[in-house]
Amino acid sequence: MPRNFTNTLKANLIRTSVGESPIVLIEISNPLLSNPIRLVRDNKDVVSNGITYTACMFDVALPSEQEKEMPKATLAVDNVSRTLTRFFEQLQGGPDTSVRFIQILRSDPDVLEYDITLDLVNVSVTPFRVTGTLSFDNLANKQSVTRIYNKVTAPGLF
Repeated sequence: MPRNFTNTLKANLIRTSVGESPIVLIEISNPLLSNPIRLVRDNKDVVSNGITYTACMFDVALPSEQEKEMPKATLAVDNVSRTLTRFFEQLQGGPDTSVRFIQILRSDPDVLEYDITLDLVNVSVTPFRVTGTLSFDNLANKQSVTRIYNKVTAPGLF
């Protein structure tokens, strides 16, 4: 998938001494949440496109590229405010939860340099961290057509 970065970010990516590093924002969404949980991996809050992202440390491990396996990444969020703990305990693990990753530059926070949404599965909550696996499983396992022809729906074909 091609990434159309701005010229400013392209210049920062190829420099050895970076003038400005991209900032990572995440939005944790679920149909049962009235508003997504919005976090920024930084030491101060950020406003992007009129939306405030709360400062919080989190780690993302990029997906491994194993043959014949769906790529998966991991997310670990510090459980400082206990907001995520309450959310996942109320939903018993948070089925249908998705995480949107956004990269921006602090100098121009309204330009989304990178934007992708993944499913959050296998959630684990401890008093210190909330961890989970990010994947495209729900999208990849969805039926692409409304009617499939098999022995049950079209016995005359088989």
